[in-house]
Amino acid sequence: LDSRVATFAQALVQHGVEAGERVAVLVPPSIDLIALVYACWRIGAVTVIADRGLGLNGLGSAVKSSRVQHVVGIRSAVIAARTLRWAPRASLIDLKSLQKSMQLEGLKQLGRPEPKDDAMAAILFTSGATGPAKGVRYTHRQLGAQRDILQRVYNITDADSFVAAFAPFALFGPALGITTGLADMDVTSPATLTAKALDDACRATQATMVFASPAALVNVLKTASSNANSLHQVRLVMSAGAPVPIETLRHMQKLCPQAEMHTPYGMTEVLPVADLSLQQREDVGEGLGVCVGRAVDGCNVKVVAIDGGISELPIGETGEIVVSARWMSLGYNRLWLTQQNARFESDGFIWHRTGDVGHIDGDGNLWIEGRVVHMIHTADGSMTPVPIEVACEKISGVKRAAAVGIGDKGVQQLVMVLETDQAKEDPAPDQLAAQVREALAGLDVVAIWETKKLPVDIRHNSKIDRTALAQKMQKVL
Repeated sequence: LDSRVATFAQALVQHGVEAGERVAVLVPPSIDLIALVYACWRIGAVTVIADRGLGLNGLGSAVKSSRVQHVVGIRSAVIAARTLRWAPRASLIDLKSLQKSMQLEGLKQLGRPEPKDDAMAAILFTSGATGPAKGVRYTHRQLGAQRDILQRVYNITDADSFVAAFAPFALFGPALGITTGLADMDVTSPATLTAKALDDACRATQATMVFASPAALVNVLKTASSNANSLHQVRLVMSAGAPVPIETLRHMQKLCPQAEMHTPYGMTEVLPVADLSLQQREDVGEGLGVCVGRAVDGCNVKVVAIDGGISELPIGETGEIVVSARWMSLGYNRLWLTQQNARFESDGFIWHRTGDVGHIDGDGNLWIEGRVVHMIHTADGSMTPVPIEVACEKISGVKRAAAVGIGDKGVQQLVMVLETDQAKEDPAPDQLAAQVREALAGLDVVAIWETKKLPVDIRHNSKIDRTALAQKMQKVL
């Protein structure tokens, strides 16, 4: 890896890439992707990492908004960038030209100074689940702090090895000093991860750790057989990107009997924020929303009023979750108003407004109740969607539920959309509708709809796109 990073770094310099310049990296998940990112970092260039999970339009918007000086990618990506004019003034560099460069033995041969801690290192993109994907800026210091906290929270040592079923997380492997493998799957569709592909990757790397999105884990369980012996040596399974059903974790525990199941909570702007193991989740039990555990060491979390408040609300009261940590990003790229609305200073810290709604219980556990933009504002007051959905998901036959509001803010009507196996796009049968109304006693549900598949974000295939769903139901009803 050292040799490949050094070779790519030297080739990038020969192609005119300077320290501080932005480089769009359009390479599928692979060893070359990891080596290219580290090569950019080594020469002080800023990597713009927009993965294919954003879709073609999202990928193009990400590259355009970053105003990159260089585009490095596989042939088809470079042609797309040129044809679709993603970066008309940028130099276009084919990955093959880097691969054909003269091989260097290691980074010590590079006659370039290492970047400073506060130099920009990367622009990463949000999943776009609640609007267009936003570029988030990170310095070398912040990425280093992020690596350190991951190492500490999950007790990672050089005896560990790691299989990632989500490409961005694979980038942390070399920084953590551990063997890293990528599962054989379509990264644009996490649900394509099979138990065999995961088992093969774990066997090849002798993996002790696995990271996969909830949708990926669901398909692993669906395709599992009794032959997945390599999963028995895994000590840690992490899943994030959306709420992970407790049944999914329980079944994964049987597949990986030696492993602890963990669900880190965070976002592109700050990760990790909190962490929860399956055992802790079993101990906490049920509550209002989804429990994501306690804040990790070094991360400050509080709940403030949703209308832009900065003062901490009392324990148990619902509001917007705000966080502050050393590994928090610099902020957004070229989104001035978004940046102004998302950050504020209080108590000597700079805080980030997560856009998530929830509360902290008496034991310090953080509970997520939904997104600010997905709250339902009725004539009787405002409500958060997740507690309503959790209540409906206990009904037999309901795989997932989504609560959305239709109509004007302040007089919205509550609509429930249920994902079931038998469903067509139709109003729910009388019996199912009656069960929903019973589960939501006290709430006025104007319509209950059944669907085969709820719309989800592209990257994780897990986060329900309630905005799109609300627009659809507004039209249908």
